Amino acid sequence: DDNLQDIFKNASVNTDNELVTYCFVGNAASIVYVVARHLGYNVHLYDGSMDEWGNRFELPLEKIEAVK
Repeated sequence: DDNLQDIFKNASVNTDNELVTYCFVGNAASIVYVVARHLGYNVHLYDGSMDEWGNRFELPLEKIEAVK
């Protein structure tokens, strides 16, 4: 737990605020969510964030070539 707390502290996560985790489909975000809950943070998982962002044409989106 001490090592995990250090990771959050080094990332400047403020324990007084709500924490929202997000990623493309929730895989990476769910790991951070579970750890944050374990450590006692007030945390939420924003599932589908990329789906929502990608469907709003006024928002920026960077595209890259797939590596073959």
